[in-house]
Parts: sequence; structure tokens; C-alpha cells
Amino acid sequence: MCTNKIRGFTLVEILVAASVFSLFFMGVFNLYRMGTNMFVTGSWKLHKQKEAERFLSQLRERLEQAAPASVVTDAEVAESTIHIYTLANNTSVTEPAADTRLILFSVCKPAINNATTNTEGLLMPHILKMRKSTTNELSTLTLEGNTTIDFPGINGDFLNELNAGQALGSQDANPEDYGLGSENSFFTKLTEVTSVTIFWGAASGTIDAASDSPSGQTLGIGVTMRNPKHPETQLTQTIYARINDAAPLITRSANDL
Repeated sequence: MCTNKIRGFTLVEILVAASVFSLFFMGVFNLYRMGTNMFVTGSWKLHKQKEAERFLSQLRERLEQAAPASVVTDAEVAESTIHIYTLANNTSVTEPAADTRLILFSVCKPAINNATTNTEGLLMPHILKMRKSTTNELSTLTLEGNTTIDFPGINGDFLNELNAGQALGSQDANPEDYGLGSENSFFTKLTEVTSVTIFWGAASGTIDAASDSPSGQTLGIGVTMRNPKHPETQLTQTIYARINDAAPLITRSANDL
């Protein structure tokens, strides 16, 4: 009599096969997770780079229009200096515990009142500030401008200069007349900021830390952002704004801005 014996897998064989499959699927999962993380961090960097470029471009454009308040008539050109107030050269502000002002400046356009032209000038103060987040240690960098001098708590010297400029008269133009937007106020922001560095250097962009005077130089702003979900992922963007010699820099501590 012939009998067929069916031989199954031993327990050892099953355990070995399960281990091999587990290692295989673990490797596939790790590759998937790695690819997902690379995509997420890459997408964050691309989005944040575009956001930072847009913000810093607007900041540079307005900084380069900082000038004294002025009124031009047939008889004279009356000017009132409005300085750019900022932090000392090579100062970094990292994850501040409270809102911190970084730069105070005013975009000014001359009023022309003579025999052939009668145009209103413009005086529009701006504040660059790091606003502390309420949810994490990161900050939001804001740039705010307003044709109304209404910035509670700002530096008294800057406020006095703004009032002196207004006293010249004819400073009530609409920002739209000078391509500065259709509203009397301006606001833009950059989120997930971990640190900002302020520095000034020669007009070529070369830093001249030994210089005692910032006149005739550029004002540099370096901004570092960090991904809140992947703290090891950071991005730094920097701009240089050429400063008008008629609106020179004055450096102060953060508490004095």
C-alpha cells in the first residue's frame, strides 16, 4: 500500500521567512518615509524662499526710498532730516522673548510748490519688527507703514523728526501717487523666523565693521527661518539696501527703538 506524506513548513522556516519579509517591508517603509520627509522639507524651503524674497524685496524697495521730508518752492528747498534708526552693526536678534523693533525709517517724497507745479509730498513712516509667536519660540517679521504718525512707544527722536517733517506742510499725498499702494497704510509679514541679523557695510556690499560712520553705506538684513515641524531644516535669505546719504543711519539698542 502506497501512502503520500505531505510535508509542511517547520516553525523555524516560518520564523525565518517572516523575518525576511519584515526586514524587506521595513526597508520599503523607511525609504517611503525618507522620501516623504525630503518632499515635505523641500516644499517648505521652496515656499519659504519665495515668501522671504517677496517680503525682503518690498523691504529693500522702501528702505531705498527713505529720505528727508522736503518742500520745494521757487525761493528755496526746505528739508527736515529723518534718520534711519536701527541696531548696531552685526547685531543678531534670535527668538526674542517679546516683540522687538529692528528698524525705523520713513519713505518721503518732496512737495513741489512753484510757479509751474503744485504737488503734495509724502511722509510715510515704517517699522520693521519681530513679533513673538504665542504658540512656539519662532517669530513673525512684520513691516508696517502708515501715513498717520501713530506708533505708540516708538523712539522719541524718530517721532520728533516725523513731526518736524510734517510741520513743513504739504505732506498729504496718497501713497498710490508714488506707487506705494492704494491705502494709507501698508503691512506685510514673514512667518517662522528664528533670527534676524542687522549689518551695514560699504556701498559695494562689503562689510566695513571698522568704520565709525554708516553714511554712504548699505544696510543689510539677514533672516533665518526654521521649519517648526522639522527644526533641523533652516533657510537664510539676505538683502542689501543702498541708503540715501540724506537719511543717515543712527544705531540704538533694541530697547531704545
